[in-house]
Amino acid sequence: MLTAAPLGRLAVLCACLVLAATTGCGGDSDPGSDAEASHCRAPLPEFAGEARRGTVDATSGDRVSPGVAARDNTVTIVGFCLPDSRLPNPAPVLEDGGRVRYPIGGELQQTSAGWRNYYLYPATRGRQLTVRRGERVTGRISFAGTPAPAACPLESDPPFEVVSCGSLVVIEWASPLRFDARRVQALDVDALDEARDSRPLNYYDLGYRDGPGGLLVRFGIRPPRGDRVALRANFAYVREGGEVREVRLGERTSFRLAG
Repeated sequence: MLTAAPLGRLAVLCACLVLAATTGCGGDSDPGSDAEASHCRAPLPEFAGEARRGTVDATSGDRVSPGVAARDNTVTIVGFCLPDSRLPNPAPVLEDGGRVRYPIGGELQQTSAGWRNYYLYPATRGRQLTVRRGERVTGRISFAGTPAPAACPLESDPPFEVVSCGSLVVIEWASPLRFDARRVQALDVDALDEARDSRPLNYYDLGYRDGPGGLLVRFGIRPPRGDRVALRANFAYVREGGEVREVRLGERTSFRLAG
């Protein structure tokens, strides 16, 4: 079973948040107004264009309001309208049947209609998801069906294995990192497209389990343009007693990712 720390990971992985200026989501009211909270509109980010959209029913009363949702077999994306550029605390979570899905990253955008934050969550299966922020339910998302497994043309070589393809490429790495999976709070890792001048591919942490030679790490990345990906493991955040200790890592590796 994969283990993943919930909310503590988001603070560590804030490097996944990308600030982008866009030309708007026309027709929204002023950010932060009551109308905005109940009628949030947001387009899907470009990388999720092939994902299946869901129907969003936002609940009034919370200024962090869901406006769009989509998913495939690799990720669930929910776009929220924000009153300003501050990230919401606590962050919204998704209830997927009996499981709670915490954000694995996101993109913050300033548009002509106000601030939008696109949170990425692990893949979900339920036909109805509940959006919750703290004790408050802020919306419900309905999907017509569950994501069907998609044929994945990509493959890699040990110690890397391609798990699934879609908006993200999900990979499992049999790493040499010697940690107990139950104690790992987060990993700080950079994933870079070697064929595109080391362009970042937005590493998304999807959990860990213990392997025979070290930590088995599951993660998602944006599909690269080239056929080689570089990984730089910078820090591990490990629970010791009631504290989280930062451990500097020097692991550098690369792998083939091609069809």
